[in-house]
Amino acid sequence: MDIEAIVTRTEQGHVYVKVNEQPGGCGRCHEEGGCSSGALTQIFRSRNCREFRLQNDIGAREGDKVMVSLADGVTLKAALVVYMLPVVCILLGAWIGTSLAGPSGSDRLATLGAVSGFMVSLVLVAVYRRRHAANAMAQPVLSRYVGIR
Repeated sequence: MDIEAIVTRTEQGHVYVKVNEQPGGCGRCHEEGGCSSGALTQIFRSRNCREFRLQNDIGAREGDKVMVSLADGVTLKAALVVYMLPVVCILLGAWIGTSLAGPSGSDRLATLGAVSGFMVSLVLVAVYRRRHAANAMAQPVLSRYVGIR
């Protein structure tokens, strides 16, 4: 995944970049036949540009337009862990709680199991985050110089 950004400042081998565009959907919102689903994402996004600190491996300077890249699959994998893992853990916990309740079918144990499953998922997501925070393949990088602003 690539996105254009502007270097706002440099500092000891690092640059701070601001991402201008607000990506969403396929990027064909304004074309004929586009579904405009990306417009819906704008409701939930902050209007402010976000600033990121990246390693300056390409010698970019303040005011330069650069391309920021993230390895393929990183975003999808993170989304699956953050969104799907809690759902799976909640359902699994509820199922275990229901199984422990036996024929009486107590909703209390199912609820307790679902809450426990959610708590377990929070721990697993935190472990995933810590493990991948140091992974160089999961970090955005400056891939190339695009031009001057």
